[in-house]
Amino acid sequence: MRVFFLTEFLPRPDTSAGDRRLFALLEILASRHEVHLCVMRNEADLQGLPAWQNGDASERERLQKTAADLPRYRRDLENSNITLLPFGWKHIGAALATHRYDVGFFEYYWITDDYAPVFRKCQPGTPVICDSVDVCFARTERGAAFGQESATEAARIKERELRAFRASDAVITVSTDDDALLRSLPPMPPSFLVPIIVPVRPRATRTASRECVFVGGFKHYPNVDGVLWFAENVWQKIRAAVPDAVFTVVGSHPPPEIIALGDLPGVSVTGYVPDTNPYLDRCAVSVAPLRWGGGMKGKVSEAVACGVPVVTTAIGAQGFAAQNGVEMAITDDPEAFAEAVIALLQNPAKAEAMGLAGQAKLADLCSPEAVAAQTEAMLKAVVPAPVSAHFSPVWLAYRTAFFAARTVLGRGR
Repeated sequence: MRVFFLTEFLPRPDTSAGDRRLFALLEILASRHEVHLCVMRNEADLQGLPAWQNGDASERERLQKTAADLPRYRRDLENSNITLLPFGWKHIGAALATHRYDVGFFEYYWITDDYAPVFRKCQPGTPVICDSVDVCFARTERGAAFGQESATEAARIKERELRAFRASDAVITVSTDDDALLRSLPPMPPSFLVPIIVPVRPRATRTASRECVFVGGFKHYPNVDGVLWFAENVWQKIRAAVPDAVFTVVGSHPPPEIIALGDLPGVSVTGYVPDTNPYLDRCAVSVAPLRWGGGMKGKVSEAVACGVPVVTTAIGAQGFAAQNGVEMAITDDPEAFAEAVIALLQNPAKAEAMGLAGQAKLADLCSPEAVAAQTEAMLKAVVPAPVSAHFSPVWLAYRTAFFAARTVLGRGR
Protein backbone atom coordinates (compact mmCIF):
# COMPACT_ATOMS: atom_id res chain seq x y z
CA MET A 1 0.00 0.00 0.00
CA ARG A 2 1.30 3.48 -0.86
CA VAL A 3 0.77 6.01 1.96
CA PHE A 4 0.86 9.82 1.75
CA PHE A 5 1.46 11.50 5.13
CA LEU A 6 1.34 15.28 5.62
CA THR A 7 2.57 17.02 8.76
CA GLU A 8 3.65 20.53 9.69
CA PHE A 9 7.15 19.87 11.04
CA LEU A 10 9.77 17.16 10.71
CA PRO A 11 9.29 14.85 13.71
CA ARG A 12 11.96 15.31 16.39
CA PRO A 13 11.43 12.32 18.69
CA ASP A 14 13.88 13.49 21.35
CA THR A 15 11.96 16.72 22.02
CA SER A 16 8.33 15.83 22.77
CA ALA A 17 5.96 12.93 23.32
CA GLY A 18 3.90 14.03 20.31
CA ASP A 19 6.92 13.84 18.02
CA ARG A 20 7.89 10.45 19.46
CA ARG A 21 4.39 9.17 18.72
CA LEU A 22 4.48 10.53 15.16
CA PHE A 23 7.90 9.02 14.45
CA ALA A 24 6.82 5.65 15.87
CA LEU A 25 3.61 5.69 13.83
CA LEU A 26 5.58 6.43 10.66
CA GLU A 27 7.97 3.58 11.48
CA ILE A 28 5.05 1.18 11.96
CA LEU A 29 3.51 2.22 8.64
CA ALA A 30 6.85 2.03 6.81
CA SER A 31 7.53 -1.48 8.11
CA ARG A 32 4.54 -2.69 6.10
CA HIS A 33 3.88 -0.09 3.41
CA GLU A 34 5.52 2.49 1.14
CA VAL A 35 5.38 5.79 3.03
CA HIS A 36 5.90 9.24 1.48
CA LEU A 37 6.23 11.97 4.13
CA CYS A 38 5.55 15.60 3.27
CA VAL A 39 6.58 18.28 5.78
CA MET A 40 5.03 21.70 5.39
CA ARG A 41 7.64 23.89 7.08
CA ASN A 42 11.36 23.84 6.39
CA GLU A 43 12.89 24.73 9.74
CA ALA A 44 16.29 25.14 8.10
CA ASP A 45 14.89 28.26 6.40
CA LEU A 46 15.03 30.34 9.57
CA GLN A 47 14.16 33.65 7.94
CA GLY A 48 10.90 32.18 6.64
CA LEU A 49 9.67 31.06 10.06
CA PRO A 50 7.23 33.36 11.88
CA ALA A 51 8.73 32.21 15.18
CA TRP A 52 12.14 33.49 14.02
CA GLN A 53 10.73 36.81 12.85
CA ASN A 54 8.77 37.39 16.07
CA GLY A 55 10.84 35.48 18.62
CA ASP A 56 13.26 36.71 21.26
CA ALA A 57 16.91 35.69 21.57
CA SER A 58 16.18 32.43 23.40
CA GLU A 59 13.58 31.41 20.82
CA ARG A 60 16.00 32.14 18.00
CA GLU A 61 18.67 30.09 19.74
CA ARG A 62 16.21 27.18 19.99
CA LEU A 63 15.36 27.46 16.29
CA GLN A 64 19.04 27.52 15.34
CA LYS A 65 19.60 24.31 17.30
CA THR A 66 16.60 22.69 15.62
CA ALA A 67 17.91 23.67 12.18
CA ALA A 68 21.33 22.21 13.02
CA ASP A 69 19.71 18.93 14.08
CA LEU A 70 17.50 18.52 10.99
CA PRO A 71 20.00 16.35 9.05
CA ARG A 72 20.03 13.87 11.93
CA TYR A 73 16.24 13.68 12.01
CA ARG A 74 16.14 13.24 8.23
CA ARG A 75 18.62 10.36 8.44
CA ASP A 76 16.53 8.69 11.13
CA LEU A 77 13.48 8.82 8.86
CA GLU A 78 15.37 7.57 5.82
CA ASN A 79 16.90 4.74 7.86
CA SER A 80 13.35 3.70 8.74
CA ASN A 81 12.52 3.33 5.02
CA ILE A 82 10.44 6.53 4.91
CA THR A 83 10.61 8.63 1.74
CA LEU A 84 10.88 12.31 2.65
CA LEU A 85 9.45 14.57 -0.04
CA PRO A 86 10.79 18.13 -0.60
CA PHE A 87 9.60 20.62 2.01
CA GLY A 88 6.45 22.62 1.43
CA TRP A 89 3.08 22.18 -0.22
CA LYS A 90 4.28 23.73 -3.49
CA HIS A 91 6.41 20.62 -4.08
CA ILE A 92 3.58 18.22 -3.35
CA GLY A 93 1.93 18.72 -6.72
CA ALA A 94 4.69 16.69 -8.34
CA ALA A 95 4.23 13.82 -5.90
CA LEU A 96 0.47 13.80 -6.37
CA ALA A 97 0.94 13.85 -10.15
CA THR A 98 3.59 11.13 -10.12
CA HIS A 99 2.03 8.64 -7.72
CA ARG A 100 -1.39 7.20 -7.00
CA TYR A 101 -1.78 6.87 -3.25
CA ASP A 102 -3.94 4.34 -1.43
CA VAL A 103 -4.53 6.53 1.62
CA GLY A 104 -3.69 10.05 2.81
CA PHE A 105 -2.86 10.79 6.45
CA PHE A 106 -3.12 14.38 7.68
CA GLU A 107 -1.75 15.27 11.11
CA TYR A 108 -3.93 17.69 13.10
CA TYR A 109 -7.28 19.17 12.16
CA TRP A 110 -5.96 22.42 10.66
CA ILE A 111 -3.75 20.61 8.15
CA THR A 112 -6.69 18.35 7.27
CA ASP A 113 -9.01 21.34 6.87
CA ASP A 114 -6.58 23.25 4.65
CA TYR A 115 -5.07 20.52 2.48
CA ALA A 116 -7.26 17.41 2.41
CA PRO A 117 -9.68 19.02 -0.12
CA VAL A 118 -6.77 19.63 -2.52
CA PHE A 119 -5.54 16.08 -1.99
CA ARG A 120 -8.99 14.70 -2.81
CA LYS A 121 -9.09 16.62 -6.11
CA CYS A 122 -5.67 15.28 -7.11
CA GLN A 123 -6.24 11.75 -5.78
CA PRO A 124 -9.89 10.93 -6.48
CA GLY A 125 -11.22 7.97 -4.56
CA THR A 126 -8.34 7.91 -2.07
CA PRO A 127 -9.48 7.85 1.58
CA VAL A 128 -8.41 10.64 3.94
CA ILE A 129 -7.51 9.92 7.57
CA CYS A 130 -7.21 12.80 10.06
CA ASP A 131 -4.85 12.07 12.96
CA SER A 132 -6.34 14.26 15.67
CA VAL A 133 -3.28 13.82 17.98
CA ASP A 134 -5.66 15.09 20.65
CA VAL A 135 -9.11 16.62 20.38
CA CYS A 136 -7.96 20.22 20.56
CA PHE A 137 -11.31 21.81 21.33
CA ALA A 138 -11.72 19.64 24.42
CA ARG A 139 -8.36 20.91 25.71
CA THR A 140 -9.08 24.56 24.92
CA GLU A 141 -12.54 24.38 26.49
CA ARG A 142 -10.98 23.09 29.71
CA GLY A 143 -8.34 25.81 29.49
CA ALA A 144 -11.06 28.44 29.11
CA ALA A 145 -12.71 27.10 32.26
CA PHE A 146 -9.44 27.86 34.11
CA GLY A 147 -9.13 31.29 32.51
CA GLN A 148 -6.08 30.21 30.49
CA GLU A 149 -7.75 30.15 27.06
CA SER A 150 -10.22 32.38 25.25
CA ALA A 151 -13.75 30.97 25.21
CA THR A 152 -14.27 32.62 21.82
CA GLU A 153 -11.13 30.97 20.44
CA ALA A 154 -12.18 27.63 21.92
CA ALA A 155 -15.52 27.88 20.08
CA ARG A 156 -13.78 28.79 16.82
CA ILE A 157 -11.42 25.82 17.15
CA LYS A 158 -14.33 23.47 17.87
CA GLU A 159 -16.19 24.56 14.74
CA ARG A 160 -13.16 24.12 12.50
CA GLU A 161 -11.99 20.88 14.11
CA LEU A 162 -15.38 19.20 13.80
CA ARG A 163 -15.56 20.36 10.17
CA ALA A 164 -12.20 18.71 9.44
CA PHE A 165 -13.17 15.49 11.19
CA ARG A 166 -16.52 15.26 9.41
CA ALA A 167 -14.88 15.83 6.02
CA SER A 168 -12.52 12.88 6.60
CA ASP A 169 -13.11 9.19 5.94
CA ALA A 170 -11.75 8.29 9.38
CA VAL A 171 -10.35 10.02 12.46
CA ILE A 172 -7.54 8.74 14.67
CA THR A 173 -7.93 9.38 18.39
CA VAL A 174 -5.27 8.76 21.02
CA SER A 175 -7.46 8.04 24.03
CA THR A 176 -10.74 6.33 24.82
CA ASP A 177 -11.95 9.65 26.26
CA ASP A 178 -11.40 11.44 22.95
CA ASP A 179 -12.94 8.53 21.06
CA ALA A 180 -16.09 8.62 23.20
CA LEU A 181 -16.32 12.40 22.83
CA LEU A 182 -16.30 12.25 19.03
CA ARG A 183 -18.82 9.42 18.94
CA SER A 184 -21.15 11.63 20.99
CA LEU A 185 -21.09 14.34 18.29
CA PRO A 186 -22.68 12.89 15.15
CA PRO A 187 -22.43 12.97 12.25
CA MET A 188 -18.88 11.64 12.57
CA PRO A 189 -16.85 9.24 10.41
CA PRO A 190 -15.46 6.07 11.98
CA SER A 191 -12.86 6.77 14.67
CA PHE A 192 -9.94 4.49 15.47
CA LEU A 193 -7.81 4.43 18.60
CA VAL A 194 -4.07 4.75 17.92
CA PRO A 195 -2.55 5.73 21.27
CA ILE A 196 0.89 6.94 22.20
CA ILE A 197 3.40 4.29 21.16
CA VAL A 198 5.80 3.35 23.96
CA PRO A 199 7.84 0.15 24.29
CA VAL A 200 8.08 -1.08 27.87
CA ARG A 201 11.52 -1.57 29.38
CA PRO A 202 13.03 -2.46 32.74
CA ARG A 203 14.45 0.33 34.86
CA ALA A 204 18.22 0.43 34.57
CA THR A 205 18.71 1.14 38.29
CA ARG A 206 16.59 0.70 41.40
CA THR A 207 18.31 2.75 44.05
CA ALA A 208 16.68 3.96 47.25
CA SER A 209 15.34 7.36 46.24
CA ARG A 210 13.21 10.18 47.59
CA GLU A 211 13.07 11.92 44.24
CA CYS A 212 9.89 13.05 42.48
CA VAL A 213 10.24 13.93 38.82
CA PHE A 214 8.14 15.82 36.31
CA VAL A 215 8.96 15.38 32.62
CA GLY A 216 7.36 17.59 29.99
CA GLY A 217 8.11 20.36 27.52
CA PHE A 218 7.04 23.84 28.59
CA LYS A 219 6.03 25.11 25.17
CA HIS A 220 2.82 23.27 26.09
CA TYR A 221 1.19 25.61 28.61
CA PRO A 222 -0.81 22.99 30.58
CA ASN A 223 2.60 21.72 31.75
CA VAL A 224 3.50 25.18 33.06
CA ASP A 225 0.16 25.47 34.82
CA GLY A 226 0.42 21.98 36.32
CA VAL A 227 3.93 22.36 37.72
CA LEU A 228 3.10 25.75 39.22
CA TRP A 229 -0.04 24.26 40.84
CA PHE A 230 2.02 21.39 42.25
CA ALA A 231 4.73 23.70 43.60
CA GLU A 232 2.21 26.01 45.24
CA ASN A 233 -0.31 23.51 46.59
CA VAL A 234 1.40 20.15 47.00
CA TRP A 235 5.17 20.31 47.31
CA GLN A 236 5.45 21.81 50.79
CA LYS A 237 3.07 19.17 52.15
CA ILE A 238 5.39 16.48 50.80
CA ARG A 239 8.50 18.15 52.23
CA ALA A 240 6.86 18.46 55.63
CA ALA A 241 6.35 14.69 55.76
CA VAL A 242 9.53 13.68 53.89
CA PRO A 243 12.17 16.37 54.58
CA ASP A 244 14.75 14.84 52.25
CA ALA A 245 12.36 14.62 49.28
CA VAL A 246 13.52 16.33 46.10
CA PHE A 247 11.56 17.46 43.06
CA THR A 248 13.28 17.51 39.66
CA VAL A 249 11.58 19.38 36.83
CA VAL A 250 12.78 18.10 33.45
CA GLY A 251 11.73 19.64 30.14
CA SER A 252 12.63 22.01 27.35
CA HIS A 253 11.82 25.74 27.19
CA PRO A 254 11.06 26.41 30.87
CA PRO A 255 9.72 29.98 31.22
CA PRO A 256 10.99 32.31 33.96
CA GLU A 257 8.27 31.30 36.43
CA ILE A 258 9.31 27.64 36.12
CA ILE A 259 13.03 28.43 36.36
CA ALA A 260 12.29 30.42 39.53
CA LEU A 261 11.00 27.23 41.20
CA GLY A 262 14.62 26.13 41.44
CA ASP A 263 14.95 28.54 44.37
CA LEU A 264 12.50 26.48 46.44
CA PRO A 265 13.94 23.96 48.93
CA GLY A 266 14.48 20.60 47.28
CA VAL A 267 13.54 21.72 43.76
CA SER A 268 15.80 21.67 40.70
CA VAL A 269 14.96 22.65 37.12
CA THR A 270 17.07 21.03 34.40
CA GLY A 271 15.69 22.52 31.19
CA TYR A 272 16.14 20.43 28.06
CA VAL A 273 17.90 17.08 28.42
CA PRO A 274 18.71 14.81 25.45
CA ASP A 275 17.59 11.68 27.30
CA THR A 276 14.98 11.49 30.07
CA ASN A 277 15.63 7.83 30.89
CA PRO A 278 18.30 8.50 33.57
CA TYR A 279 15.83 10.70 35.46
CA LEU A 280 13.08 8.10 35.25
CA ASP A 281 15.47 5.33 36.26
CA ARG A 282 16.62 7.01 39.44
CA CYS A 283 13.38 8.61 40.68
CA ALA A 284 10.92 7.12 43.16
CA VAL A 285 7.77 8.74 41.75
CA SER A 286 6.73 10.52 38.57
CA VAL A 287 4.14 13.27 39.00
CA ALA A 288 1.82 14.62 36.30
CA PRO A 289 -0.24 17.32 38.05
CA LEU A 290 -2.21 18.44 34.99
CA ARG A 291 -5.37 20.48 35.55
CA TRP A 292 -6.27 20.65 31.87
CA GLY A 293 -5.14 19.21 28.59
CA GLY A 294 -6.18 16.63 26.04
CA GLY A 295 -5.33 13.23 24.67
CA MET A 296 -3.07 10.61 26.19
CA LYS A 297 -0.14 12.10 28.09
CA GLY A 298 3.35 11.14 26.97
CA LYS A 299 4.87 12.07 30.32
CA VAL A 300 2.62 9.51 32.01
CA SER A 301 3.07 6.73 29.47
CA GLU A 302 6.86 7.06 29.39
CA ALA A 303 7.14 6.81 33.17
CA VAL A 304 4.75 3.87 33.32
CA ALA A 305 6.63 2.17 30.46
CA CYS A 306 9.71 1.73 32.63
CA GLY A 307 7.85 0.74 35.79
CA VAL A 308 7.86 4.10 37.58
CA PRO A 309 4.77 4.69 39.76
CA VAL A 310 2.78 7.74 38.67
CA VAL A 311 0.67 10.16 40.70
CA THR A 312 -1.54 12.22 38.43
CA THR A 313 -4.89 13.92 38.01
CA ALA A 314 -7.96 12.69 36.16
CA ILE A 315 -6.77 14.70 33.15
CA GLY A 316 -3.32 13.09 33.31
CA ALA A 317 -4.82 9.61 33.51
CA GLN A 318 -6.96 10.02 30.39
CA GLY A 319 -6.79 7.10 28.01
CA PHE A 320 -5.21 4.57 30.37
CA ALA A 321 -8.37 3.15 32.00
CA ALA A 322 -6.18 2.71 35.09
CA GLN A 323 -7.43 1.61 38.50
CA ASN A 324 -6.74 4.31 41.07
CA GLY A 325 -4.32 3.00 43.67
CA VAL A 326 -3.40 -0.06 41.62
CA GLU A 327 -1.85 0.99 38.29
CA MET A 328 -1.40 4.66 39.20
CA ALA A 329 -2.64 7.10 41.84
CA ILE A 330 -5.29 9.48 40.49
CA THR A 331 -6.63 12.55 42.30
CA ASP A 332 -7.40 16.21 41.64
CA ASP A 333 -7.27 17.18 45.32
CA PRO A 334 -3.94 18.73 46.43
CA GLU A 335 -4.09 17.13 49.89
CA ALA A 336 -4.78 13.68 48.46
CA PHE A 337 -2.13 14.23 45.78
CA ALA A 338 0.48 14.95 48.44
CA GLU A 339 -0.62 11.93 50.50
CA ALA A 340 -0.29 9.63 47.48
CA VAL A 341 3.25 10.84 46.76
CA ILE A 342 4.23 10.55 50.43
CA ALA A 343 2.90 6.99 50.64
CA LEU A 344 5.00 5.93 47.65
CA LEU A 345 8.14 7.68 48.91
CA GLN A 346 7.79 5.99 52.29
CA ASN A 347 6.87 2.53 50.99
CA PRO A 348 9.23 1.35 48.21
CA ALA A 349 7.48 -2.03 47.97
CA LYS A 350 4.16 -0.34 47.27
CA ALA A 351 5.83 1.94 44.75
CA GLU A 352 7.38 -1.01 42.91
CA ALA A 353 4.10 -2.94 42.83
CA MET A 354 2.22 0.05 41.40
CA GLY A 355 4.93 0.68 38.83
CA LEU A 356 4.88 -2.91 37.60
CA ALA A 357 1.07 -3.04 37.49
CA GLY A 358 0.99 0.13 35.41
CA GLN A 359 3.69 -1.20 33.12
CA ALA A 360 1.69 -4.38 32.44
CA LYS A 361 -1.39 -2.29 31.67
CA LEU A 362 0.56 -0.10 29.26
CA ALA A 363 2.05 -3.07 27.40
CA ASP A 364 -1.44 -4.22 26.44
CA LEU A 365 -2.39 -0.77 25.18
CA CYS A 366 0.64 1.15 23.88
CA SER A 367 3.34 -1.31 22.86
CA PRO A 368 4.51 -1.03 19.23
CA GLU A 369 3.10 -4.50 18.58
CA ALA A 370 -0.34 -3.58 19.93
CA VAL A 371 -0.45 -0.30 18.00
CA ALA A 372 0.75 -1.97 14.79
CA ALA A 373 -2.18 -4.39 14.99
CA GLN A 374 -4.61 -1.50 15.61
CA THR A 375 -3.17 0.48 12.70
CA GLU A 376 -3.47 -2.42 10.28
CA ALA A 377 -7.05 -3.06 11.37
CA MET A 378 -7.83 0.61 10.69
CA LEU A 379 -6.29 0.48 7.21
CA LYS A 380 -8.22 -2.65 6.32
CA ALA A 381 -11.44 -0.94 7.36
CA VAL A 382 -10.75 2.38 5.62
CA VAL A 383 -8.90 1.12 2.52
CA PRO A 384 -10.77 -2.03 1.52
CA ALA A 385 -9.04 -2.16 -1.89
CA PRO A 386 -5.75 -0.37 -2.73
CA VAL A 387 -6.15 2.15 -5.55
CA SER A 388 -2.48 2.84 -6.36
CA ALA A 389 -2.63 0.66 -9.46
CA HIS A 390 -5.82 2.29 -10.71
CA PHE A 391 -5.13 5.20 -13.05
CA SER A 392 -8.48 6.98 -12.98
CA PRO A 393 -9.34 9.40 -15.80
CA VAL A 394 -9.48 12.30 -13.32
CA TRP A 395 -6.00 11.56 -11.97
CA LEU A 396 -4.55 11.05 -15.46
CA ALA A 397 -5.98 14.42 -16.52
CA TYR A 398 -4.43 16.09 -13.47
CA ARG A 399 -1.06 14.42 -14.15
CA THR A 400 -1.07 15.54 -17.79
CA ALA A 401 -2.03 19.12 -16.92
CA PHE A 402 0.55 19.36 -14.15
CA PHE A 403 3.54 18.27 -16.21
CA ALA A 404 2.37 20.31 -19.21
CA ALA A 405 2.31 23.43 -17.02
CA ARG A 406 5.80 22.69 -15.69
CA THR A 407 7.16 22.34 -19.21
CA VAL A 408 5.55 25.60 -20.36
CA LEU A 409 6.98 27.44 -17.37
CA GLY A 410 10.46 26.04 -17.96
CA ARG A 411 10.50 23.79 -14.91
CA GLY A 412 10.13 20.51 -16.74
CA ARG A 413 13.86 19.76 -16.87
